[in-house]
Amino acid sequence: EQRKYDFGGTLGRLGVPHVLCRDENHWYHQGITGIGDHAASCSYIRSLRPRYPKLITLGTSYGSHGALLFGQLVPVDVIIAISPIADVGLWSAQWPQESRGLTYSLESLFSDGPIPLVHAFVGTEPDTILDRPSCEMLHLPPPGIVEGATHGGVGLRLRDAGILDRLILAYQHTDFSPERINCAHIFKYNNDFSLC
Repeated sequence: EQRKYDFGGTLGRLGVPHVLCRDENHWYHQGITGIGDHAASCSYIRSLRPRYPKLITLGTSYGSHGALLFGQLVPVDVIIAISPIADVGLWSAQWPQESRGLTYSLESLFSDGPIPLVHAFVGTEPDTILDRPSCEMLHLPPPGIVEGATHGGVGLRLRDAGILDRLILAYQHTDFSPERINCAHIFKYNNDFSLC
């Protein structure tokens, strides 16, 4: 079951307590399927805080929209947004079959910038044309650049290079300072990546 989700296998392998969410129809703007509307979804996520020292929302593409939405609303400690989509209306103009004419935007929710610490990652291939503008629209820190990665390939590259593992595990330590990880750039050395 976990492997049906983008990060289910990774989180399971790392032994990180996690909840996997999916919303097939509404880009999370009616809540989380199986949990409830926005209020119920936020309440559920907040209920996890006493049990876990750090709350992280993580998503790629469509899932990054949910990670950003609930990460900001709750707020959580850290949001990891891979190939972020801030405005479904802009996405709809580029890929109408993916958004089904919906026009949700996160811009007003982030008008004063993000509350949690945000790590965003974007690729450089032509299909990533809206990813960097999404980061700018939401006033996020400069995203990590994954050279040569497509919109859908950024998360795979981060996973395969071990960067996602290191980032998630770093936040599991309660004494860990978020400022110690700077994800402004990912440099490619042959087939390896390094955080700097």
